[in-house]
Amino acid sequence: MIKKRGLRIILTILLVTCLIPVSISSNAKGLSGSIEEFIETYTISTEDEDKSEEIPSIEYDNKLFLPIQDIARILGKNIITKGQTIKISDENKEQDFTLKDGFLLHGFYALNSYDQFEELRRGKTLSNFDSLSFGWSRIDQVGDGVELTFDGRDFRIPNAYDETLHKANDIPKQLMIFADDSSNRNDYFKAIFKDMDNIISQIADTVNGKNNVYKKLAFDGVTIDFETVNKEDQDSFITFLKKLRTKLGKDKTIYVAIPSVKYYSYYKYKEILEIVNYVILMEHDFDIKVRQSTYSDIIKSPVSPIALIEQDIKTLVEKVGDKYKDKIVLQISFGSSQWISNKDNTYRRVMSSPSYNLIYDRICKELDNKVKKEDLLFYNKLYDNPYLIYINDKKEKNYIWYENWDSVFAKIKLASDYNLGGISLWRLGTVPNYYSKYGKEAGFDIWYRISNLFDK
Repeated sequence: MIKKRGLRIILTILLVTCLIPVSISSNAKGLSGSIEEFIETYTISTEDEDKSEEIPSIEYDNKLFLPIQDIARILGKNIITKGQTIKISDENKEQDFTLKDGFLLHGFYALNSYDQFEELRRGKTLSNFDSLSFGWSRIDQVGDGVELTFDGRDFRIPNAYDETLHKANDIPKQLMIFADDSSNRNDYFKAIFKDMDNIISQIADTVNGKNNVYKKLAFDGVTIDFETVNKEDQDSFITFLKKLRTKLGKDKTIYVAIPSVKYYSYYKYKEILEIVNYVILMEHDFDIKVRQSTYSDIIKSPVSPIALIEQDIKTLVEKVGDKYKDKIVLQISFGSSQWISNKDNTYRRVMSSPSYNLIYDRICKELDNKVKKEDLLFYNKLYDNPYLIYINDKKEKNYIWYENWDSVFAKIKLASDYNLGGISLWRLGTVPNYYSKYGKEAGFDIWYRISNLFDK
């Protein structure tokens, strides 16, 4: 009989003896997969209490087994699957890794995306995208009603928009429709759904090149980014999507962005997937948002912890079934979070997260000042996220969580391992693409690596 347990182990420096892969099949109720995904462990120890982690475990035949994936991360090693054998190895995760046919590379184009868009176009790698969504519209609340708008604030049509669309050539293009109930008054989405026929008609006209003002706009489909629709509005959301599908017809694509399953489990995922071409699973920005914190909290607060992402994928697939896996696209965002030490041993959050240009400049500055790479650049194997530690001119210690190629590749491989439909990048203009010696050392040659994986 298999018993599931939780086991707190103090884990980093690892004196691990006899890590034995086991291959005992099991159909025990409540246990996903088989014990092939677990290993028997004997000795794991460290004195660093900050690395204490809660590890799920199972008991079988009076022996304790831990998930092979967790142990591999903590050891800084890789999981290699060959036939029926799963093992921990020093082999390169990228060795012989290829993407399945049809694995989608989707990207977002926003207001500050043009420079990188042009860089990729000139470098002839823009065509590696299978689809681009242009964030040029939003739904505003006006009085008691709502309207689809294309100017004003963040999500608006830029100058020379027609040239940009033309330069995208044969890449399928979606118009992104953004809506966010930032007021938290719970009436915003209700207003949208109350007037959904009018909004849908405006969307369809624009997608089909019939906008009265922007006459050169035309798209292959639409991406709906309604940020965190309320639980009580889920039925109306489904109705909205059904009517949108009917209005656009089958020849136009519909993408829908959905938030983390862990925090918004009330979404009607299966019904959404039955209507749309793809859902974009937004798995990022998980770092804590408080203004003040302690070291022990911030060091456990990466922007995209891989275990949480994997659990969300598992949960979503369990909810909708294998039939829809190839319609699920994992979003990768290039966010960051920065913390600066206070005199009382707490840390304050920098509310405006640093850009990757600033992070790269800081890395170059420290390395130029002869700071050792191993004292500057760190990687948490448990979370599959990198972080940077440095002392600023005020003698304050700084911690920055961010993404590098290792963390991005871990997410691409995760999506591939679960046979998802592909990945989405938020957004052009933020994807690190540094070819210098320092850029490669920091793992900031991310677009170069991605484009090689998706090279057509």
